[in-house]
Amino acid sequence: MAELVTRAKVARVTTPKGTDLTLGVEGRKAQAFHGFAEKGMLSSPPNIEVNCGPVEGTAEGKFVADVALDILPPEYGFVLVSEPIEVTVHKGFATEIKGGREAEALKEILEATKDPNVYNIAELGIGMNPKCIPDGRPLMNEGTLGNIHIGIGTNEYFPGGTIRAAAHLDLVMSKATLELDGAVVMKDGKLTF
Repeated sequence: MAELVTRAKVARVTTPKGTDLTLGVEGRKAQAFHGFAEKGMLSSPPNIEVNCGPVEGTAEGKFVADVALDILPPEYGFVLVSEPIEVTVHKGFATEIKGGREAEALKEILEATKDPNVYNIAELGIGMNPKCIPDGRPLMNEGTLGNIHIGIGTNEYFPGGTIRAAAHLDLVMSKATLELDGAVVMKDGKLTF
């Protein structure tokens, strides 16, 4: 999966809950977090994921997080959402956030930073662990096979990323379909390659 993302120019994520988001990934190296640490690489089992920092300013559409809101720094806590969080994206930034109490909390947290970069679309993360089950812990939420998370805020720790923000937050969605340059590599949460 990391090789496929690295070779792609455009990624598109859709879900049954209404996600339809395109992200430019041309020239960005995807990372394979496979659960085994190697020199110079971060690893965090049981999370197995592929992640990529999309090209700044390219993300367009909306995404709907129906699984979790994983917030860093961790003093804010980690939340399985009770009502989906809908995020509208334009020119690489989250421009509107709608939903229930978790969406309202997210808006408050982002506004409190007084940092416009926290709205940057920073990450495309693809869960790859068939043994993970979302339970509120970020490594389980994000690592679950079939889940995709979109990170907002800081992206400088992804290859090619240039934005530092006051936070990095991940919003997790289930039953995702992922297309790379029009080819479906995950359909409704199941790998197709």
